[in-house]
Amino acid sequence: MDALAQALAGSAESLATWADETPGVTAKEAAATLMNFAWAGLGNLMKSERWSPR
Repeated sequence: MDALAQALAGSAESLATWADETPGVTAKEAAATLMNFAWAGLGNLMKSERWSPR
C-alpha cells in the first residue's frame, strides 16, 4: 500500500504543477481529473483485479 500512496501523491503533485502552469485549468477541474484517474484504477484493485503485462 505504501507504493500506491507514493504513486498517488506523486500524481497529485505533478497534476497540480501542470494545472498551475496551464491557463484556464481550474483547481476543481484538476481535482476531478485526479479523482477520475485514481478511482478508475483503485476500483479494479478493490475487486482484486490487477494489471499485468502479457
